[in-house]
Amino acid sequence: MELFKTLTLMLWILLLQRRQGCLAEEVVLLNSKESQAELGWTSYPANGWEEISGVDEKYKPIRTYQVCNVMEPNQNNWLQTGWIRRQGGQRIFIELQFTLRDCNSIPGVAGTCKETFNLLYAESDLDLGQVTREDRYTKIDTIAADESFTQGDLGERKMKLNTEVREIWQLSRRGFHLAFQDVGACVALVAVRVYYKRCPSTVQSLAVFPDTVAEAAFATLVEVRGVCVNNSEVDPDSAPRMHCSAEGEWLVPIGKCSCSAGFEEGHSSCEGERIGMAGGEPSSGSSVMLQRSLRMRPGGLQPGHFRSAWTSLTFSALVLPTAVEQPAPLAHTRCHPSSRSASHALGTASPKRKALCSACVRKAITGRRWTVRRPLAHAPPLPPGTSSTH
Repeated sequence: MELFKTLTLMLWILLLQRRQGCLAEEVVLLNSKESQAELGWTSYPANGWEEISGVDEKYKPIRTYQVCNVMEPNQNNWLQTGWIRRQGGQRIFIELQFTLRDCNSIPGVAGTCKETFNLLYAESDLDLGQVTREDRYTKIDTIAADESFTQGDLGERKMKLNTEVREIWQLSRRGFHLAFQDVGACVALVAVRVYYKRCPSTVQSLAVFPDTVAEAAFATLVEVRGVCVNNSEVDPDSAPRMHCSAEGEWLVPIGKCSCSAGFEEGHSSCEGERIGMAGGEPSSGSSVMLQRSLRMRPGGLQPGHFRSAWTSLTFSALVLPTAVEQPAPLAHTRCHPSSRSASHALGTASPKRKALCSACVRKAITGRRWTVRRPLAHAPPLPPGTSSTH
């Protein structure tokens, strides 16, 4: 008993640790309101359920089924939907919207009028067609109305719409049919919606979690491992995981990914400093600015010490004069995609004073100072003989 209490308490703790923004997603398998043509469901006997055109509470045209054989006893009218593909759903929800007539408002039907109908289902791997066998079906529930309408409501054009939701689970076949059995009610089936729930794809702690179908059992939590976003690495001590609940909500995030060196965490991603381009084009008309300020001593900057959001930017040659009497004035030059592989002559100094970059790099390098607008948050170590200024 104590173990049961402990497990129950743990379950409630898990359910209370829901995170905002991780609400369930409903995958709709059937919505009769969306049909613009006849539904064409199977009805028998012929004088039972009848398909008619109507409008919903928002006056939108819909197709409905109704039956009202309340004057005759021993009614057994069946209505079978088309075949509904399960699509991997484990716990299927059936939402019914209907109106039902109050038997007391109909004179002379005290022994024959009913105020309920039955909801049933039959599993199958293929469409059963229009042949409805009652012995194939399993009863889900008897459906009753919270509110029934009267003759007075009809005169005032009031629609007392009832909504009931039922569930089926432990399904093993590829699909199923639903059936509605009338036993003597005056009922209009306004809408039928069938769906299952899943945890929607999301990004949490720099890890991507895919769409995950919710399990059928209420207390079941499905553990799902996340995949690190681009330019990030898994924490070796705590891989990213989350749990998909039976209600289709993500719970209990564990572990995380971390941005790789040279990248910093942005909005659900790892972003680098876009200081160059090699193997990838920036967007049209964009410009790139150097993100760091370096005061370089003679000897120059070695290749491969900066990274961009696209890829490494290698400076194949950047040679400064061995002696400069006075630093030249600072200059700022934007680099546009149209200036790929550009060389920038550095004033009237030695011809060696020029920067040759692997891709779109045309920066202001004058004298001994390399100008930058803002520091790089996770910059790689500077090469020997180089100091940083901001």
